[in-house]
Amino acid sequence: MPSSFNYSPTPTAGSVTATASGKLSDGSKVILNSDGTVSIIAATGSSTLLSTNRAAGTGSVYGDRRSIIGVYDSTNDVIVIWYLESTNRYLYAIAAKIVNGIIVFGTPTAIVNNTHTSGVTYGLSAAYDPINNYHYCLYTELSSLYGGYARLRATGTSIGSTSNYSNTWAQTYNYPNGFSLIISPTLNGANQQALISYHSNNTGEQYYQVCKMGASSITLGSEYLLSTVGNNYPRVPCFVTASVAVIPYRNTSNYNAISVVTLSDTTGTTSNQTAIYTASALDTAYAKAIAYNAVTGNLFCVFTANSAVRGVLITLNGTTPTIGTVNTINAALITDPLYCVVYPLTNDFWVQFEYVANRIIPSGTTFTVGSQQAYSFAATTYYYGNLMYNPANYSLVVPGGATPQISYGIGYTSTLNSNNFLGISSASYATGSAATIQTIGSVDDAQSGLTAGTDYFVSPSGTLDSVATGQPYAGLALSPTRLLIKG
Repeated sequence: MPSSFNYSPTPTAGSVTATASGKLSDGSKVILNSDGTVSIIAATGSSTLLSTNRAAGTGSVYGDRRSIIGVYDSTNDVIVIWYLESTNRYLYAIAAKIVNGIIVFGTPTAIVNNTHTSGVTYGLSAAYDPINNYHYCLYTELSSLYGGYARLRATGTSIGSTSNYSNTWAQTYNYPNGFSLIISPTLNGANQQALISYHSNNTGEQYYQVCKMGASSITLGSEYLLSTVGNNYPRVPCFVTASVAVIPYRNTSNYNAISVVTLSDTTGTTSNQTAIYTASALDTAYAKAIAYNAVTGNLFCVFTANSAVRGVLITLNGTTPTIGTVNTINAALITDPLYCVVYPLTNDFWVQFEYVANRIIPSGTTFTVGSQQAYSFAATTYYYGNLMYNPANYSLVVPGGATPQISYGIGYTSTLNSNNFLGISSASYATGSAATIQTIGSVDDAQSGLTAGTDYFVSPSGTLDSVATGQPYAGLALSPTRLLIKG
């Protein structure tokens, strides 16, 4: 402990007094600085993916970017990767866990042992249901690439560890007009809803469908026509509230657009179909992705237009969207934007282009762009999946590779380290004032949303996290507002 640290006049049970460096709020998590002052914990977004790591499991992936996808399992703290294996195109699942920065893979398991013909499987996508502790994978099968019927294959499995799958089931639905199906990568909370978007085999018309997810089945509602434009490959929708979702699509003028959908059980109501960029038609049918930040209330949509990658911030008032200023992310059209995710530690967005990504820093109705970052895979041929956030180590993860792999990086820097967490501020203090910091043995009563009996850890941004991530231990929740400090 620094020699200049000021005990005033002597420590009382469970508290110390020190000079505040910066403003402290009641209940703030506090670090001890090297000069003996104290300050709140702060995380700063980094445009460089720090501590980039990768590792490969066993198995082989079919050579198509729609053949591998991952989803985070919050109950078991694992990343489940779904992929089509290269020989027979069976559907496999493999789980990976990041432990102290090291990636540990389980054993790949064949979930669906059907032999597929060339070019039949598209729209591989996944979701996790934390209420039923169940994983879902949806994909399509065609008798040929553009002919015959599309079949939606709905497969579910539970996982108890990185190598234990059970309760496997499968459903098949015939779509006379279906071709590519995409399910929202996150479910709609306690309502157990997911949104499926797909387009016609022959005309390219885009449809959507609301479904209910169960522990042993999926219930599909009616189909709704979203757009009559051809080659309208669907992109992943996102939920904004428990009953409102947004789908990016190509409108009848060939512009990038969004549609607001209000959900009720297995029905949907379409409203406020709004173009987000009308300077030119989009360059490629795939080029649109969207994500929602519940903290800031912003959506971010990325798309291609005028041979460049562009993006825009969108706010939603009820079901009415307001479109912000469109800015360029990359002046050259590298490839299709595939995914956009929120990085909640710093409230930034990250946009993925195949195996590279850019940080998006929102400011009002516009944004700035961080430098392009590459994810590394073991093979020279990249089969890449979706960018996703892993709260277990605050990382941004991409599955990919010719064998099932994950590559991850950290998008922040923090003032917190393994040694400098001191305690929790007992009140609000101005910078330069003497601040009383509650330490081991004290009970702080200025928290919110805690679960009694749960252990909490200090996150790099100064919030309390119930997931053990290698961060400092904060204490035990006695009630939703009270924490017994044990750090």
